Amino acid sequence: MKKIGLFLDADPSHGGTFQYNQNILAGVAALPRDRFAVVVGYTAPGWLEHVARHELPTVYIPRAPLSQAGFLLWNALRLPVGLWRRASRWFHPKAKAFLRARCDLWIFASQEDLGYQMPLPV
Repeated sequence: MKKIGLFLDADPSHGGTFQYNQNILAGVAALPRDRFAVVVGYTAPGWLEHVARHELPTVYIPRAPLSQAGFLLWNALRLPVGLWRRASRWFHPKAKAFLRARCDLWIFASQEDLGYQMPLPV
């Protein structure tokens, strides 16, 4: 059985992105449960009522503005992203939360740059 993680970061105020995330949520909820275990990572509490409709387990993924600023600085200094990816598991709150969920694959539905920043299969 494969464990799929879905990361939802768009607030309802994000309009079309939020609606797109709802569609991705419906899609992963429709996966055959005998073949896939799905966990939903979220940053905004408003997602809990939407996820509850699909009876999927959730994991809170903390927003990490300082870590995001650190990555912007890392990029400005033109340091290798691969090194950030390997090191982030030790200091980045989101990386730690993603890794604790032990998913075989993560889906970042909001066009997240985290997909290439985190030490995860995406």
